[in-house]
Amino acid sequence: AAVATALGRIADPTAVPHLLPLLGDADHEVVCAAATAIGKLDNTSAAVPLAQALVRPGQPVLVRRALAAALARVPHPDAQPQLLVALADPDPQVRAYAAQALGQVGNEAAHEPLRALRSDKNRLLRDTVGDWAARALALLERRGRRSFLAEHPTGD
Repeated sequence: AAVATALGRIADPTAVPHLLPLLGDADHEVVCAAATAIGKLDNTSAAVPLAQALVRPGQPVLVRRALAAALARVPHPDAQPQLLVALADPDPQVRAYAAQALGQVGNEAAHEPLRALRSDKNRLLRDTVGDWAARALALLERRGRRSFLAEHPTGD
């Protein structure tokens, strides 16, 4: 965990290959430290391994949060299938991070799940999961992934 934290502080994107194996470590603190470090390194090549670790059965909530937060910082379109699964995670922070990542890299398939998530009123620090989903939808629209208003003129 200390080595992963140090690699994150160095902020050298070439450290990612050394951090990726730690995502499978049995020690949850190591996985959290590796995910946090990867999120700081701005290397989207880590997105798919992060996403695979995120949906691995039995991951504790703090590990899922760290993985989802890292994915929100280094998203990649190839991680979309796992991010869509994460929108249904029992933890609201994981759902919010997944929505944020999908807003950055999602395609048309992300639209409906994000639209459904807008009704999620679970509170985070300053807003709700639904607020994060609405921002993600707006970002998708700005990126030209799908015109929400053209298909839903009433906003529903």
